[in-house]
Amino acid sequence: MKGHTTKHCTMTLDKVSDADQRVKTEQQPAIKFNSWAAKIKANVKAEVVAKIAEDDRKVAAENAAKIAKKAEEKRVAALERKAEYERNYEPNMQRKYGIKQTFVVPPIGYWEDELVLPAGSFWEFMVEDSRNESELAKSRRKNPENSSKFHAYLAEKYGRNWLEVSQGKEDDCPYLWGLREKERMRQDEEELEREERQREQWTEIQKTIEEKEKEREEMDRKLLSGEITRKQFNKWQQEREEEDWEDQENYHIEGLRLWDSIERQSLADAAWRARKAEREK
Repeated sequence: MKGHTTKHCTMTLDKVSDADQRVKTEQQPAIKFNSWAAKIKANVKAEVVAKIAEDDRKVAAENAAKIAKKAEEKRVAALERKAEYERNYEPNMQRKYGIKQTFVVPPIGYWEDELVLPAGSFWEFMVEDSRNESELAKSRRKNPENSSKFHAYLAEKYGRNWLEVSQGKEDDCPYLWGLREKERMRQDEEELEREERQREQWTEIQKTIEEKEKEREEMDRKLLSGEITRKQFNKWQQEREEEDWEDQENYHIEGLRLWDSIERQSLADAAWRARKAEREK
């Protein structure tokens, strides 16, 4: 107890190390199995352990079956909701997006019947590019009969300039935006073509005038030189006058045709305004 020095202890260094190691080993506590699992394993019979394991397996199987059943119920419920949505899709879209009341388009000619459009019509044009878009709506928009009816409805509601007048109104939709863009492009192309035709027509008119002047100068020269008689000259002159009269007659007929078209359009516009006033009463 006084230290391992040569003065107080006669034990050698090796003996001291061996003694220390023996003391440590003797003082180390024995390992004890205090966990429930260890106690059960140590004290329960093998058949009981097997029974517990079997019970655990059954419980796990029952839990897995319950989870699978709930997953199947969720899947079936999702399918039922989808089927219900699809059954009610078109009626819901008709109520939300379609026209609010029956609309009648009168016949254009005596050979046609009036077009009766029920409430809910044209919903397919309103849902384009929205969260309610569907393959059904796309297929209906591609149907020429549906687009033709939509155009007739718009023409009767907004007049003959319906494409521009309907802009920003309750019936405006992406479909009409697309039509307006196409119409603007068509008008631009038509304007370029019209300018080109006018240039060609003016060139042709100038060429015709020059040819007639040259022809008259040539006939005057021939008459003065005696190459043709006065009778021949008069005959040629009469033929040219008849051609001029024919051109003027054609121009007059074309003008009457244009005037008739304008008058008929004016009458149609007046009739449309009367129907519009009656609808808005």
